Amino acid sequence: MMANECNNMVWFYSQDKKLLQSFFNKFRACHDDLYASYIYQLFLAHEYKEAELQELDRGDMIVDCDGIISKQDSFYFFQAETETAWTPNVESL
Repeated sequence: MMANECNNMVWFYSQDKKLLQSFFNKFRACHDDLYASYIYQLFLAHEYKEAELQELDRGDMIVDCDGIISKQDSFYFFQAETETAWTPNVESL
């Protein structure tokens, strides 16, 4: 638990299920790994270099994530929850 934490619910969606599935797999793997449940780790999984992530707060966490991708109308989506200290964490995403 962080002091002055900020929690956000975030929905990721796409009409391209294959593209969203690829992102979901990496996002879910970070969430499921107790030691890699940080947004920073998610960016590393997407092959960002550490030098590109200098401004990213390494304490921003992925605290929840849907277990499946859902569909509504022509969109596929999943929901996640992130947590940071002090600032809204959607800035990092």
